[in-house]
Amino acid sequence: MAIYHFSGQIISRSNKQGRQRSAVACAAYRSGEKLHDERSQSDKFYRRKVQPVTMILVPKNAPSWASNREKLWNEVEKKERRCDAQLAREFNIALPKELSNIEQEKLTYDFCKKNFSDEGMVADIAIHRDNKDNPHFHVMLTVRPFDENGKWGAKCRRKIVIDEKTGRKKSMRINTVDWNDKNKMKQWRKSWEDFSNRALQDKGISISCKSNKELGKETRPTIHEGYAARNMVKRGKISDRVNSNKRVREYNRTIIELNKYKQEKERNLNNKKFYSCLTKDEVRNLSKIAKYLKTYVNIDTIDKRKEQLKNWNKSLKFKDDTIDKIKALNRIEKEETILSTAENILENRADKFINRYYKDLEIDKLNKYEKIYLVDTTLRENKILDEKEIQQVRRYAENDMLENHLKDILNNKIRFSISIKNNINHLENLFNEFKEKYNIDFAKPETTKNVPDKVLDKMELIFNNTEKLQKTLDIMDKIYDNQLKEMYPEWENRTKLTIEEKEVFVMARDYYNKTLVPSDFENPPRKYGKEEQNEILDLIKNDRRTLKQKYPSFKLNNKAFVYMFYAECASHANELDSNSKKRIDEYFSKDNYLKDFRIYKTNDKDSYSNEFDKFDMAIRGYKQNINNSKCNNLLFDSLKILISEADRRINENQFELDKDMKRKRKRKRNRNISL
Repeated sequence: MAIYHFSGQIISRSNKQGRQRSAVACAAYRSGEKLHDERSQSDKFYRRKVQPVTMILVPKNAPSWASNREKLWNEVEKKERRCDAQLAREFNIALPKELSNIEQEKLTYDFCKKNFSDEGMVADIAIHRDNKDNPHFHVMLTVRPFDENGKWGAKCRRKIVIDEKTGRKKSMRINTVDWNDKNKMKQWRKSWEDFSNRALQDKGISISCKSNKELGKETRPTIHEGYAARNMVKRGKISDRVNSNKRVREYNRTIIELNKYKQEKERNLNNKKFYSCLTKDEVRNLSKIAKYLKTYVNIDTIDKRKEQLKNWNKSLKFKDDTIDKIKALNRIEKEETILSTAENILENRADKFINRYYKDLEIDKLNKYEKIYLVDTTLRENKILDEKEIQQVRRYAENDMLENHLKDILNNKIRFSISIKNNINHLENLFNEFKEKYNIDFAKPETTKNVPDKVLDKMELIFNNTEKLQKTLDIMDKIYDNQLKEMYPEWENRTKLTIEEKEVFVMARDYYNKTLVPSDFENPPRKYGKEEQNEILDLIKNDRRTLKQKYPSFKLNNKAFVYMFYAECASHANELDSNSKKRIDEYFSKDNYLKDFRIYKTNDKDSYSNEFDKFDMAIRGYKQNINNSKCNNLLFDSLKILISEADRRINENQFELDKDMKRKRKRKRNRNISL
């Protein structure tokens, strides 16, 4: 698990023990390079098992020699003449293990550039991976700024001031930069937290620069031991740092065990209330389900397992029909039935609980999530909630539902616009079918008197779901607007794009990991070469595990990324082998899209929603493109068309506005003439 470690020190010419230190020796130790120390006329070299990844970042006013490690720190040694001079500032910072080596290096570079080199310091960086469980980097920083001519500046200046108490003159030290300020250290620590959390966003992990006490944790933090303390223990000596950490770990284990006991006790108490609302058969069935699933059964574990089964089912789609595949499909079907049973028991429990403790509450107006939230909140707070608190719980439940829905959408951007719109159309058709069947006119309340309550409840549910889906569309449209504004601040016509068109630009940015610029349309970038495309297409079908190992950056679970990959392959289909062309053809087949985009049949039952026909040019032009000797880049052709369409729309709007203004001016002139 990623940890937060950010420690700093000043490297002075003499340490606490009175020993002389060298900035050149420190740089040699951290970089693993052989450096010549001009002051002592000796070579400094410290052999490492794993050679560190090093880089030097320089500010804009720095001289050319500042990029040379040996020259840099020898110049520092020459400049600092005092026996107690500060030579450099150093930070030791832990890197998140969850990031790849490239991601760690990018994170290190971005952080050091923003906080150090852009502020005027030379940053000498060394990433250490001697211990795979402890990746970290050292950064040595110069303590003097450079002036405009690239020469060393002063650390501080003396200023003569008048003492308010004595009235005498006194000398006061004023720092030329704020690098020694305590608040600056706090800023750096917070900045590392922000940079790390942005890098870890996709991993679902976060770190904090706050102390355990500030975070409300009872556990105590350990201190940095260092190689010297650990070597002392290896030699049989006593280390206060190591012993202190041992005591802290023992204390933390005790605290964790106590908290587990408290949680278990609380859960048992809640379970008693929970089981009191169930029949013996329901309790027995729930126990069997928990044993089969090997987990505590609640709404969260059920939803999580449903999602796992869904992904498992999708992965089996690409495998050949074998006995193992049939067994897996049977298991999925069995578990889905079991989960449905568990869900019904939980909802039944919620109904009974609410009827017992909330007799005045109209239970029929609550959906499944609202019921379960209400019960769980009541058990957790150990009290009956008032009306205001119930309304708050319902809002939380609604937000949770919307959040889960948005999460699913963001992970499956490729089918978002079309599938959601088709869902809305489908629900609206169902709603209208009920209206026609029972001759319902909501403007005339008397037409609903003879309609069964179940039908009205169903219609209300359909209406609410339609509203939520529409709300989701509106939210995502705003998200895309913000993303496009950030991507193309100068392109005003971007506001004229439809949500599906906005989506294509955002997907392209996510795939290429950059915002597309005009030059990209003249010379379209290619993320994967010919051999890579053939190999990936084969691995997607036959060996997804190897695909993840060999191409870790390939986002197999991201539908938008996969779609962009296939679109890129289609643009170079003439270079690919026959098996690859076949797999591209299967991906772009109509049957696949009818399923993947949740396309529903219209009321005549023979045709599909026209949303399918509106899909982008890449799909419509694929068949023609694959047979060409020289393929076009379908994605970029589509983007060009979208840009010209947006420009055309805004021009048409402007033309209509001009016409309208001319008509208004003409009417005004005619009125004046008649007067």
